[in-house]
Amino acid sequence: LDLLLTWIRIPFPLLRQTAWLLTAATIAFNGAAAWPDPIGVGMHGVIPILFVVSVEAARHAVGRIADITADRHMESVRIARWL
Repeated sequence: LDLLLTWIRIPFPLLRQTAWLLTAATIAFNGAAAWPDPIGVGMHGVIPILFVVSVEAARHAVGRIADITADRHMESVRIARWL
């Protein structure tokens, strides 16, 4: 939804921040589930982190393909206006 809204030039940053907050909570809760064992804590935190990395990579790729960079899009100046 964040990418779609950004693509149609109606960015809503709260969506992305909420997703990051919920992901951080998921990582914390997964780590707490295996608390006494440090290896278990690491293993429970890796999967949500990998999910976030893959989603952000896909978002970046789609954003580049759609020519959306850093939530800013500048239309190029036509040659007729330069002349």
